[in-house]
Amino acid sequence: MQLITPLIIILVVVLFIYLAWYNSAKQKGKRGEMRVSAILSQLPDEYAVLNDVILPTNKGTTQIDHIVVSKYGVFAIETKNYRGEIYGDDNRKEWTQMIITDVTYAKKWWKTYTYVTKNHFYNPVKQSLAHSIAIKSLLSEWSVLKVVPIIVFTGSAVLKDVTSNYHVVYDFNLLETILSFRTIYLTDNDVHRVVDILLHNNIREGRGKTGCVRATK
Repeated sequence: MQLITPLIIILVVVLFIYLAWYNSAKQKGKRGEMRVSAILSQLPDEYAVLNDVILPTNKGTTQIDHIVVSKYGVFAIETKNYRGEIYGDDNRKEWTQMIITDVTYAKKWWKTYTYVTKNHFYNPVKQSLAHSIAIKSLLSEWSVLKVVPIIVFTGSAVLKDVTSNYHVVYDFNLLETILSFRTIYLTDNDVHRVVDILLHNNIREGRGKTGCVRATK
């Protein structure tokens, strides 16, 4: 019995540490990016997908969750793995996440009250536009090439009141959004060259970690 109690305590501590790690913002973000990467892998072979890319900018560097390269344009994708209601527009500096939870009273199980949590995060439209500018600056050879910023929400987030002139979509609308662009800007050789330029300028430590899950033929 004396041995069981310390073992239980250790297991509880390990479980607590694991849950804290699993629910951390970093791990939630990684899970969201993995889901979007899996979705992008369903694109036709003429699309190239680069995951987790860091490119140089005038102010340092910028990390881009996903870049899709095709003859129909380049897509800079910012992934947000959130829950709750999302509020925002193109102009405000920060967007709002509102989580509404019904909580039961401890001693009055038949009664509940509503608990509201508000969190703020940097405007993802501004973030994705900055990514697009960084990509465009490396591809100046193609002056008319369209670089499209896309913000994709995974998880159980609800875009309650989001107003944007850009593409802010749920993950299940991502492929449809990308495939809706049909104007041709690049040749097949150009697509390969664009991918090579982006990979060459990717300064993430250990470039081999950058996944290209679809490559043009």
